[in-house]
Amino acid sequence: MSWAYDVSLACRFAVGTVFAASFFTKVRGRAAWSSFQSWLARLPLPYVKQKTTSLAVATTEAIVVVLVIIPATAIEGLAVSAALAAVLSGGLILSLRRGSREPCHCFGTSSDPLSWQHVARNVLLLAVALAGVACSVTRSTGSPASGVAMAAFAGLAVALCVLFFTDIVALGRPVKATAVPAAHPHPNPR
Repeated sequence: MSWAYDVSLACRFAVGTVFAASFFTKVRGRAAWSSFQSWLARLPLPYVKQKTTSLAVATTEAIVVVLVIIPATAIEGLAVSAALAAVLSGGLILSLRRGSREPCHCFGTSSDPLSWQHVARNVLLLAVALAGVACSVTRSTGSPASGVAMAAFAGLAVALCVLFFTDIVALGRPVKATAVPAAHPHPNPR
């Protein structure tokens, strides 16, 4: 039993869950796919206006999910996911620097404008993937079922943090005070 194996397994669960969710939100129907393609085409980036780019992104996400599930290809899956997270982060950074505020469609349609929070979310995913690679190369032994269950729980918790990153960040923002109308109007003094 090794902590490195447990961390690697947790990272595989996290990365697999995030990219599975991302893939399925894009391909769940014709409208979702069309929405993703048109969003990608509106970004001020080279090559993204080509329909093959959206297909390449979705296909790579699906490949990552398959690779991280299979123990023999887990390291490759984590490495591909790290590369994809780096490319997506770079694309978001370029889009933001070029002034794009298109709502992000990374995990389905959203009304949240593109922001540095989306970059931070992708960098977090990149860090998880790289941690998984680093812990996978140690060639450590497997864990008992309880270790696998804990790794799965930890990985799913991290995946939920990534998937709902902007919502979690929004919880920390101060609430703006708004004027509340009085329940009972004041009588006019005469």
